[in-house]
Amino acid sequence: MKIVDIQDRITKKQAQIEKINKRIKKWEDAKTEKAFRKHYDWLIHSEDEYPGIKDRFFDSYIKECDVEKHRAERDLQDAMNQLQKYQGMLYGETVKANTEKIPAIVDFLEEWKKQATAYIEKDMELVNKYHQIEREYITKYNDWTYRKEHKEEVNDLGKQVKHLRDTIHPWTFEVQANTYQKDEKGYDKWVKSEVNYSKLKEILDEEAENKYWDLVNRIKKLAGNIVDTKYLKVGPKGNLEGVVVGDQEKVHVETIVAGGWNAGRIVNVKRGPIAHYRTIVNVIHG
Repeated sequence: MKIVDIQDRITKKQAQIEKINKRIKKWEDAKTEKAFRKHYDWLIHSEDEYPGIKDRFFDSYIKECDVEKHRAERDLQDAMNQLQKYQGMLYGETVKANTEKIPAIVDFLEEWKKQATAYIEKDMELVNKYHQIEREYITKYNDWTYRKEHKEEVNDLGKQVKHLRDTIHPWTFEVQANTYQKDEKGYDKWVKSEVNYSKLKEILDEEAENKYWDLVNRIKKLAGNIVDTKYLKVGPKGNLEGVVVGDQEKVHVETIVAGGWNAGRIVNVKRGPIAHYRTIVNVIHG
């Protein structure tokens, strides 16, 4: 999450906490006979007719105030916990922002983003095919007579739509920029889908940032604080390989690009990420 977004959440949470504190004070201040009389004035005038009624209602009133105060205190604790969580996130992201990154990992992930972009561009062809078949399917399905007479064809179109929807990665749908034109009835008609590169960059930058720190944390878990990364390089085949020196251990880092067309692409969550690779981090003994 971006620092500015975390700061915005902290500001909103602090405002919420201020409101909750006012609620707590409101119910604490309400636990007086003066406040009771203000809200239950009709009871005071009923004392002559119903002796003791004020005292019975006053006890219930105090209990009600305590319940509401307790509820507000519980909400305050939850809000304080969330605020503490956001403050921790802010600290972590601030440290990351002020930490010089390891050049080799940055270069490796820049190449990963290029491969991911190329994949999304290719995948957008499937999005166009998906919209074409989906439009045909909806038209024929909504025609009851046609659907009845061509049941197998319509069912087959439905299966194609589902297959394409399951095959295309959600990111591709998320970054599609659609062009429409008015049909003869004045309705918007889909024409084509293209890549929204601004949105795609936003997604890939965030994903690359997550991948960077995930790898760094894996290295630090074995090596301790990182001391030297000059032996970590991007090889001629585009894989990340080399040695990282920590204050506790030396580790060997290697990325292995998965083979096969499907393994190298992102199709859906079940079939792995864009430009799929595995990273192996091992302690160097001896």
